[in-house]
Parts: sequence; C-alpha cells; structure tokens
Amino acid sequence: MKEMKLVRNEYFHSPIWKEQAQMDLPFLPTPEDTIKAIFETLNLRSPLYGKKLVDLGAGDGRVVFFAASFYEMYATAVEINEEMLQTMQISRDNLDNHHNFDNRHNNGEEVPSDLKERIEIIEADLFSFDVSKYDVVYAYPFPKCMKAFRHIWEQIKPGGCLVSIRWQIDFLNEVIPDNNMIKIEENLPSWIYFKE
Repeated sequence: MKEMKLVRNEYFHSPIWKEQAQMDLPFLPTPEDTIKAIFETLNLRSPLYGKKLVDLGAGDGRVVFFAASFYEMYATAVEINEEMLQTMQISRDNLDNHHNFDNRHNNGEEVPSDLKERIEIIEADLFSFDVSKYDVVYAYPFPKCMKAFRHIWEQIKPGGCLVSIRWQIDFLNEVIPDNNMIKIEENLPSWIYFKE
C-alpha cells in the first residue's frame, strides 16, 4: 500500500510566520452542496476525469477527497496547519473504510480502485506553491490575500481555471470576459475563472 506523500516546502523557516499565517487565514470549510455545484458546473464545461486539481489551503481535504472520489481527478492538497495535515492523512489512510455498500459511494457508483494514489498531501505555503501543472486551482481566499492571486493566475495554464469561494478576485473581474467567468449561488457564492 502506497504511503501518503507529504512534501515539506523549504519556505517554512520561521514557526512565527507559520502561526501568523494560520491566524490570518483560518480554516473555513466549503459546504458540501457548494462543492457539488462547483464540480457539476466544471464537469459540464469540460469533463474532469483524469484532470489535476490543487486545493490551496485545503483544510480537512474535503475538496480533494471529493474530486478524487467522485470525478477520478488527481488531487493535491496544499496546507500548512499541522492538525489539518494529520486529519487529511488519517482520512486518506482510512479511505477503504470510508465508503459504504461494498466499495461504493452512497449513490451506488464504484469508488476508484486507485483512490489513495490519486491524492497527494503537501505541506507548503499556498502563496509560493507552483500551480502551473494543474487544470483546476481551488481556493477559499480572504480579501487581504488577493494580491497574491495575481501570481497564481499567471501560473495557471491555458484551458485551466481558478475557483474562488466566497470572494470575487477583483483584478480578474476586470480582465476576464463574461463568458469565461461563472458565478455559482449554491449556499455560498463562488466564482470560476477560466483561462484561455
């Protein structure tokens, strides 16, 4: 059985910085119905099977596990909080016990047999993490960190997209044509910005 991949980013030299970052950007979970609506919308625009997703500030990993489990995406969780990293590792290790109905989702669909291998958990700073290889970049940003999303948007490859939960990314509203921006109003407002 493959061990969880936990990569440490050299950026963390100061525990004080790490503690401050966690206070500035606390864990705010995305509601399940919002996650479902986002993925349904993304999948209608372009099938998600086999694509790569990264969740910047993944928290408990709910988005990553959902993407890998229901859409068979290769999903990467980027997080700095030790407790959240442990929670994700435990969840990943227990995937075999997580689903009911003889390895089936609640809707009766088969759980991918390589589910654990589709999930990568990385301890890293979301502001310096390279997102260039991912098709979907998912984030729950706070207004005070929006400037950092300029470099993230620049790294997103053509055909990729950025999902922002709760807050619009103002500079993208000015440069993205309306047909490449979708707002979802399911429980919590979310925006999907598609890059040409």
